[in-house]
Amino acid sequence: AVPSVLDRREDSYFRVVNSPALRKKFVDGFLVHVFNIEGNKSLYGMIAQAVMTEMTAAAGHRTTDLEVYEFVEAKLAARRFQGLLAVRRALRQLGQLGAQKEEIALQVVSCVRQLGLGGRLHNYVSFGDNGRQVLPLREKLGMAGKAWVVHDSEGGPVAAAERGALGPVGQYVPIDYFHLGPLPQIPDGGADLITIMMGLHHFKQDQLGVFLGEVFRMLRPGGLFIVREHDARPDLIPLVDVAHATFNVVMGVSRKDEKEEIRAFRPVAEWRKLIASAGFEDTMVFELEEKDPTEDVMLCFVKPPFRALRAAASSSVSVQVMDGEASAIRMRYARASGKKLKTINPNDTFYRMNEWMLVEVVEDFGRYLNREVWFRFPYLTYVALYWGVFAQEITHVAKRSGWRAALGAYGFTMDAVIGGVLTLVFLQFALLALPIWVPYDVFGGSVASDLEYEQVTVRSDMPIDDWKVLAPSVENATEVEGGGPGGGGPCYVLKVPRHKKWTRALRELAALAADPGHRLRILDVSGSSAEMQVKLLVEDPGQISWLHTVPGVSVLFPFELPYDNMVAADGVTRRWLAAAVRIPDLLQVLAELEERPGLTVVQVYEFLGGEEDI
Repeated sequence: AVPSVLDRREDSYFRVVNSPALRKKFVDGFLVHVFNIEGNKSLYGMIAQAVMTEMTAAAGHRTTDLEVYEFVEAKLAARRFQGLLAVRRALRQLGQLGAQKEEIALQVVSCVRQLGLGGRLHNYVSFGDNGRQVLPLREKLGMAGKAWVVHDSEGGPVAAAERGALGPVGQYVPIDYFHLGPLPQIPDGGADLITIMMGLHHFKQDQLGVFLGEVFRMLRPGGLFIVREHDARPDLIPLVDVAHATFNVVMGVSRKDEKEEIRAFRPVAEWRKLIASAGFEDTMVFELEEKDPTEDVMLCFVKPPFRALRAAASSSVSVQVMDGEASAIRMRYARASGKKLKTINPNDTFYRMNEWMLVEVVEDFGRYLNREVWFRFPYLTYVALYWGVFAQEITHVAKRSGWRAALGAYGFTMDAVIGGVLTLVFLQFALLALPIWVPYDVFGGSVASDLEYEQVTVRSDMPIDDWKVLAPSVENATEVEGGGPGGGGPCYVLKVPRHKKWTRALRELAALAADPGHRLRILDVSGSSAEMQVKLLVEDPGQISWLHTVPGVSVLFPFELPYDNMVAADGVTRRWLAAAVRIPDLLQVLAELEERPGLTVVQVYEFLGGEEDI
């Protein structure tokens, strides 16, 4: 049995007018963003006048809602230029109807996307209106199946405007909302999607079970049932009551119909429990119109069996969400903060690994280039790895939610584009590398190996056995018999690795050159005694003037890296400087820079390979 609530209340207008919070929500929220047919200030003025007039007429009398309704109805009817007002009202109503249809359609699409049901909904049953969402949902969801429009009236200009078409948009099925019964026109399991946007609060409470039973019968297994209901907590019920009554009086609903209209409001948590008790599975997916103060929530239920998008239960952590508690908390947060709730596709997490893999591949590429030449990088291995991981991610999502959801997710599209770009770029690099690494790696032998080193000719008094200890980055030192032609001590040819190891080795040699116990000077690098380029980090711009005075140094140009300055935690702008240093002066300059505050040697750039000169 459905637990009963009040069908009607009699003092909701009184409560709204006398509550600053509800009054603001009604005047500045509902009458502006939801139902803006009449001016919000003038319409509220009539309502407030009705409440205060009745209170003054009988001290202590709490004005009834029907008394306010009659007062406002008379005020609206007594205005001049009723013909013009009717035209204005009709135009505003059409505009508002179009905006509301679009908003509701977008909410439905969002729910369908979150549930992974895109492309799987074809036959549609619309309850509670003249089929206003049939055309928008056919367009946005690509539904090409049969449609049934279940309502208590069929024709008229208002119905045509509501459905957006002169003719019918589906098979009309008559219903008596006060005496519900079977609807045999719609076959068992014939519908993929059923909606009732007017909500369930207008039904007789003892017939809710009958209605939900019919919906359950019509829906195919795995089909979707969407209902919009107000999260009508006790403190919000007066506002929701007044919103309904004000809509009716402005739209010309008779006093009799207004008096007989059922408004059996409940909190969303109770609606969830009630609908689930009819056999539906609560997906916990919902949508909420941001500026609607009546908190009209779109709820989504499915007919089992349905592979819901939720994490499997863990043996170590147990989190139970009872009666939609989490959803209720999120909705309270949205109302309190005024922010739109974030909705996600639960499958998106399984596409993030490939997105981050692009970052990791680029980082690997950068680290590789610090120690090896670019043409030996395993480009095609990384491409194969990316697509292999992507295929496994897609397979996993498909097992959870089906192939349509896996291939229709935004994450799939994003990763496919990333993979395509990565493949295109790396394939070009691999093709460019082919004519370089094949001759050197396959046929080059020791020549290919020597390309990864510089030959540094130095004059030094160091014994040959000391090089391994004092300059560990130098791979080999060969003493030249007879020394240099000018005398002055032994000469050595040092084998020094290129890339980042090159700078490390020069720092070690510079430290030895600065030691009074050793004599060390570079004569040339791989046959050149001209200049080498040095990159410096400038933390004290004043030091650039000093650098101009250093013998053997030419200051080339400064530059800045945009990202360095964006992420600098200390707020200091980092500047980089390019300089050229004569090779015979290189070690002395590097030693001086190591002791100079505000200038840091970042890298010394070696030469680009070369050939053996035999």
